[in-house]
Amino acid sequence: MTVAKYNRAKVLSEGRMLTPWFRAAFVNVFQVAKALEEGKEGRYEVTMLFDPKSVDLTAMKELVYNCAKAKFGSKIPPSKTFDLPPGFRSPFRDGDTKPDYTGYEGMVFAPARSKHKPQVIDADRIEIGQMDQPGFYSGCYARASIGVWAYDTKGNKGVSFNLNSVQKLADGEAFGGGRVDAEDEFDDANDFAAITPSNNGGDETESWM
Repeated sequence: MTVAKYNRAKVLSEGRMLTPWFRAAFVNVFQVAKALEEGKEGRYEVTMLFDPKSVDLTAMKELVYNCAKAKFGSKIPPSKTFDLPPGFRSPFRDGDTKPDYTGYEGMVFAPARSKHKPQVIDADRIEIGQMDQPGFYSGCYARASIGVWAYDTKGNKGVSFNLNSVQKLADGEAFGGGRVDAEDEFDDANDFAAITPSNNGGDETESWM
């Protein structure tokens, strides 16, 4: 096996695909993410950050194009690059439009969501739980099993990715700065026990507010 194996998507079945490797962002695979719109149901989700210089997204784009073609017919004209026409939303977006987001620069990003909790496994195909460390987090390297669905809602037309399951491939620097050493955040507190009410005869002159 070579690294190139992870640079391309793999068709699993009709409408179902294994993505190339990506950096995970906005990870909510263990609990439902808060819905962006009031009254909407939250979803499990992960945003996939693809490096266009390293991975081939052609198969994924073709999957999106064929899904749109099946839904909207002649409104989707032929395209050798499998791009959707103006007026239709693609799940692929330019990371450079999110300059304030860590890890997005130079990337192509695409959210994948699901109503159902996705299975999360590691490189050895062992399931990862929410409390496992270092676990599955924003910044790690992964690939996912995805599907596609086309929508036409309130004037918005396009295609989105459905998240089936996800595999962590390797650890990476956590987005947001990662873990901070406790020794750098706390002072020595050896004097705390001496000033508690139980050690000063009940004299609570020390403020505890």
